[in-house]
Amino acid sequence: MKKLRYYYGCMNSMKSSTLLLKSYQFESSGCKVLLFKPAFDSRDYGEIRSRAITYGRECNVFTKDVNLVDMVLSIPDIKSDRVVLFFDEINFMTKEQIRQLWTLSKYHNMDIFCYGLKLSYNNKLFEASEELLILADTVEEIKSMCSRCDNKATTHLRLIDDVPVFEGEDKIIGDISGTERYESVCQVCYHKEYDKRR
Repeated sequence: MKKLRYYYGCMNSMKSSTLLLKSYQFESSGCKVLLFKPAFDSRDYGEIRSRAITYGRECNVFTKDVNLVDMVLSIPDIKSDRVVLFFDEINFMTKEQIRQLWTLSKYHNMDIFCYGLKLSYNNKLFEASEELLILADTVEEIKSMCSRCDNKATTHLRLIDDVPVFEGEDKIIGDISGTERYESVCQVCYHKEYDKRR
């Protein structure tokens, strides 16, 4: 039986790089490989790129209203025992779309790899992440280091003019120029900043 896999990490943990390398590995083994990402992530539209490596790959883009079962099954020559689907930025997907990926894996015999954030800057699970933690056959963390200490990074600080912000919309594209930026931090460093503002 094919598997639904979930790989999560903080910003700058090389999630997209890992996806690109893994997709190349499967393609080199003769698999039909397809890449996808939500349209909400408007960076490099129609392509998955990483700051850590120099090349990107074309991908299929979809909105939150798209039924992914219908979208994938409409792709020519998709019926194969060696189809592998890669989804980047899953934190911008809906719970229902995660259930659709599970359906593709279990009822349409497709291996599916999902990459994205687990927690938002307000330290809450994204709805898609929560659904993947329930449905995924395997869950693996892509580890990285806290930007403020030697602990493992597990969440994010959102800073505007270098001041941490803890409220607002959770689905925000991370690479924003200007006065807004994000730091990957451990829970201790996150709560030190959070407690200062309570």
